[in-house]
Amino acid sequence: MVRLLTLRAIISPDTSIEYLSWLNLGKKSNNKPLKYSLNFQQQVYNIFKNNN
Repeated sequence: MVRLLTLRAIISPDTSIEYLSWLNLGKKSNNKPLKYSLNFQQQVYNIFKNNN
């Protein structure tokens, strides 16, 4: 779920406000969604960096 929401926010910046509020709500309960999201963003970045 975290990866899908992160990818959606990357592809469609209009959804970034929703995504950030979802992450903020998750942060109150635990930090795992944020850690998963940051890890996934790093993976996406590395894929794009290697393809260019």
